[in-house]
Amino acid sequence: MLRSKVLTIGLMAVAAAAVPTAVRAAVTTTQFNWVGTGNDNEWWDGLNWNPSGPPAAAVSGSTYTIANVGLAAPSAEPTVNIDSNAGYSGYPSGGGYVNEVWAGNGNAPGNIVMATGTTLAVNNWFVIGRMYGYAGGAITAANNASSFTMNGTAKLSDAGYVQIGGAAGNGASSGTLTMNDSSSMTVGKSFVTGNWGGTPASVSNVNINGTASLTVTGGPVVFAGDASNTTTVTQTGGTVQMGSATATGAYFDIANNGTATYTISAGSLNSYDAYGFNVGDGSGNGTLNVSGTGTVLANAMFLGKYNSAQGTVNQSGGTVNVTDPNGGTRGGYDGDVMVGYNTKTNVGTYNLTGGTLNVKNGLMVWNGQGQINISQNTSTLTKVNGNWMTLGQNNGANGTVTQTGGTVALSNYIYLGYGGGATGTYKMQGGSLSAVELRTDSGTGTFTQTAGSVSLTGNLLMSINGGSTTTYNMQGGTLSLTDIQGVFAASNFIQTGGTVTSTAGWLRLGLNGGTGSGTSTATFSGGSTSFSLNADVGESGTGILNVDTGGSLTVGGQFYIDGAAFANNLNGTGTVNLNGGTLNVKQILTNSTGGSSTFHFNGGTLVAGAASTTFMQGLTSTYVDSGGAIINTNGNNITIGQNLLAGTGNGGLDKQGAGTLELSGAGNTYTGNTLVEAGTLQIDSAFLASTSAVTVDTSALMNLNYSGNDIISALTLGGTVLGPGTYNSVNEGTFLAGTGSLQILGSNVPEPASLGMLAVGGAAILLLRRRKSA
Repeated sequence: MLRSKVLTIGLMAVAAAAVPTAVRAAVTTTQFNWVGTGNDNEWWDGLNWNPSGPPAAAVSGSTYTIANVGLAAPSAEPTVNIDSNAGYSGYPSGGGYVNEVWAGNGNAPGNIVMATGTTLAVNNWFVIGRMYGYAGGAITAANNASSFTMNGTAKLSDAGYVQIGGAAGNGASSGTLTMNDSSSMTVGKSFVTGNWGGTPASVSNVNINGTASLTVTGGPVVFAGDASNTTTVTQTGGTVQMGSATATGAYFDIANNGTATYTISAGSLNSYDAYGFNVGDGSGNGTLNVSGTGTVLANAMFLGKYNSAQGTVNQSGGTVNVTDPNGGTRGGYDGDVMVGYNTKTNVGTYNLTGGTLNVKNGLMVWNGQGQINISQNTSTLTKVNGNWMTLGQNNGANGTVTQTGGTVALSNYIYLGYGGGATGTYKMQGGSLSAVELRTDSGTGTFTQTAGSVSLTGNLLMSINGGSTTTYNMQGGTLSLTDIQGVFAASNFIQTGGTVTSTAGWLRLGLNGGTGSGTSTATFSGGSTSFSLNADVGESGTGILNVDTGGSLTVGGQFYIDGAAFANNLNGTGTVNLNGGTLNVKQILTNSTGGSSTFHFNGGTLVAGAASTTFMQGLTSTYVDSGGAIINTNGNNITIGQNLLAGTGNGGLDKQGAGTLELSGAGNTYTGNTLVEAGTLQIDSAFLASTSAVTVDTSALMNLNYSGNDIISALTLGGTVLGPGTYNSVNEGTFLAGTGSLQILGSNVPEPASLGMLAVGGAAILLLRRRKSA
């Protein structure tokens, strides 16, 4: 019967009064080999050892080798039972940890080596290092190095607790566990390196190689359990497992108060636990390195969990799976990765340069500070699969993703600044990102794209709740989505490059803003953007659209300013500034009677996407500013009933493209020059300013669809500058049509011997001037 309690590897003698006599016995360093020739398999039976022994306490600096020898059948597995006759018993009195065995009780290291075919059964504590104030072997400057090595098919079974270095008491201690070949260890309660007691500096090492397996069925796995402990775990194969697919452990900590690094390049690391796989807990600093073919499975993962903990994952290969294999029945954060979890002082970093990260639910920066870096190395595909991503869940949280390569595929949303006071930032610099929606709910969100591709099957929802702020900087790459929606509060979509495409969506600025505050703005100054359906600027809040030099925006459906055709809309305020670039639409109108809709022509080009007799009408006001109005009918016949009013400066009109532009408004007041470069310009009233010039190029036509004369200051037809007189379809039928006339006042002037320039809509037009009167 196994009655053993504790196996302690590595002890250093301390004050004599504190150490039992059996421990303080003077011994000589010896190599002990297990021969198994005693009457049983008990550790204390000296006939089982060569040389005969061991003494009551293990020998200082001794090595114990347990090999497959001395048995009736070579295939049988020798078993070493550690019971009350081994070591000493009864300390401390009144119960506690008794029946202990040491390998090494002086300054020299102690070692136990288990060869193939060996079983070591321990019922309670198994300690590599020191226990209760007895300093043991350590990897230190003093060269105190105690170790436990398992080779071949060696087994350690039924161990209740395993501790490697850093047990409670005074004095430094360290220990090393090495598992090779197909050796195995089963622990029923807990597996710990260091201790929670705050011992002096210690070093712990765990090495898992070959196909070895370490299984903890019950309690926690804790590496670097005290602030003074430094633990290094290296796994090059085999399996490390806490709990099982149907039964949880407690928690898995890589650094709980101390410093720990776990490196896995092959094999599997499995943690089945409702409370998480923690990289950095308490005040610890933890690092997980995943490379090669290593596989990590965790029910939930936390990087920088509590207090001031810091956690880092460096993945250059292999696979990390965060999911509950039992169907999400464990509770807690099943299938979540928390980067910077509990407080503002928690810091988490996930560096993914290769391999695959599979997250069943959310990849999140919760309450702390989190950085996720995704890139692509030259040899291993980088891929992140998940449900959603949250960068900044609660007040004070700050999460950042920097992606320079690889693939991120999410089946749900990306939240940038979900809670009030939270901040989320995504830097897209290469690779691909796909999700349903990208949104900022109540915090501050910034998305900057300089390269790569972003694909949203749903919408870009900017500033959903009052008090939030969102900025999307589109500088390069491609963005495909359904809608861009600037909702309650301050939001900015800024495009200076790249391509934005919506195959079935809207551009909506100032949506449902009646209950929020702030302005929703979109500015296009580079690249190109197209929406297959409609656009609404100031739908029910405040919206501003700027199309600047170099920008291009195409809207396939209706273009609304202040109020689209939705039953729940409120009266909004919408402003469009066509400062440069190109705006291609089929129609510009409003559905609101109580809001404000303003359009500014200021040097950009308005392109007609379709023929329309109501191309622009019903707006509060439309101004022609100093840059002028450039309208390209693009082969269509369109009518603008909206009055084109004089704005800031003396802007004019430049009519381009085939087709007819009809200005039917009775109150047009723009004061600048009028140029007809192609097609037909039809004006239905005599509104041209007496100080303005009119130019009609070759193959173009101006239809004067009014009665009487319209006085102007200069007229050029087909490159010919005309003198004072009255001109109409009768005497200039090639260039003029309709019933009206253009009149130039004054007397004939001599024909100049030089070329002149005429500014129309901010553009300089080369004119050959000669005198002609009519």
